[in-house]
This record gives sequence, structure tokens and C-alpha cells, in this order.
Amino acid sequence: MVALIAALSLKRARRANLYKVLIGVLCVPPLAGLLALLSDRGGLVFFDIVVPVYVRYLVPTLMALQAANSVADEVQGKTLGYLFARPIARWALPAGKYVGMLGVSIVLCAASVVLVYLACMGSQVGGGFGALGRSLAAITLACVHFGAVAVAFGAFVVTYPFVAMLLYVLLVDVALGLIPGGLKVVSMGIHLVNVAGLYQPVTQKLGWSADPQLGVGLSVGIVLGVTLAWLVIAMAFTQSHEYRVSDQ
Repeated sequence: MVALIAALSLKRARRANLYKVLIGVLCVPPLAGLLALLSDRGGLVFFDIVVPVYVRYLVPTLMALQAANSVADEVQGKTLGYLFARPIARWALPAGKYVGMLGVSIVLCAASVVLVYLACMGSQVGGGFGALGRSLAAITLACVHFGAVAVAFGAFVVTYPFVAMLLYVLLVDVALGLIPGGLKVVSMGIHLVNVAGLYQPVTQKLGWSADPQLGVGLSVGIVLGVTLAWLVIAMAFTQSHEYRVSDQ
């Protein structure tokens, strides 16, 4: 049943030309990388600036654009008309939406990051494969996490779930990541930046660490654990709310 919903969600997204919008947005960073190279500001320095923008801002926006509104339309509208009025297990709806968008999102975002790398590195393309590999791992994990968050907000929020998720990302995840000290550990964006190898904890003058020291394995575990929690909560919420089958 999850596979059926995933397939229908992909078909619906193609009909709505959603992927054309996503591809258009994801083409902007590679163009910026090319401009940086042409202006002698490219290289790994530029690439290391762009990757955190992906995992903290761009990926959350794209995942919210795909999932939040579509789940809200089905769950909060209490209609499953696009399933041809066929009753299904309620928890399968957010799970199917999540599975349906995840693979395509990872491929598109990873391709965009690779293009940024190629564009900004130029003739030095062989000098940063390690950074590229870490960045691709972080991008994949970002899609996994923020896809779950988008599905959850689509299940919870009746009106404007896309806006609600972006406010959560900016006011909670991003904001906590900007506050020095232990609160950074609550920000999934910080953990994703750490997976990319770009986390630089701030140390005070006397040598005391103001920011937590984070291992990559710890960050991966935290992100996956929180992601699972979002998915379980979304499925439990959907399962506990009644829906009606559309008469159309």
C-alpha cells in the first residue's frame, strides 16, 4: 500500500510540473559556482560556503514544497479521492508520500551539488573529492530528515503547512544553530554541516569550548533518530484521525 501511494504521488508531482520547478531552483547554485570560477572566487572555498546553504536552507524548502501541502490536502481534507475512493490504512498515507518523494529528491539534490563542485573547481576538479563525498552524504541525510519533517507538518497543520514548516526551520533549527553553546546540539542543520566536515565549534579565549564537540557518527545517529521520531509521530497522528472516502 505504501508503494502504491508513493507511485501515485510521483505521478501527481509530474503532472503538476513540480519537478520542473525543483530542477529550476537547483540549477541556480551551479550557475553561481560557474560565476565564482570566472571571477576567480571559485574552488573549495566557494564550495564549502555553498554546502551549508543546501543542508540548512535549500533542502528544507524543497522538501516542504513537495510534501507538506500534498499531505495536508489529503489528511486534513479527509479525502483520498486520488486513490479512486479506495480505503487504505491511514498511516500509509504519510509513509507513502515520504517514500515517493525521497528517491527523486536525493538524486536531484546530489546532481545539483556535483554540478556546483564541477563548476566552481574548474581544472582543479580532482583536488576535492573527499569534500564532495562528505557533502553528498550530508545532502542525502538532509533529504531524509527534512522529508520526514515536511510529511509531519503536512499531517499536523491544516492551513499553510509549507509556511509553517519554513517558520519552524528558521525560528527553531536555524536559530538554535546560531546560538553559541550547547543548544547547537538541538539543531539538525548543525549536525548536517558536521557530516559535511564543515562544523567549526567556537572556542572561548581561555580555551573553554563554547560549542559542543561533535563526532560525525554521533551527528548521523542523532539526525536519524530524530527523523524516525518525526515519521512515527506523523503516522501515529494520521492513524488516530478519522477520514472519509471521497464521494467523487
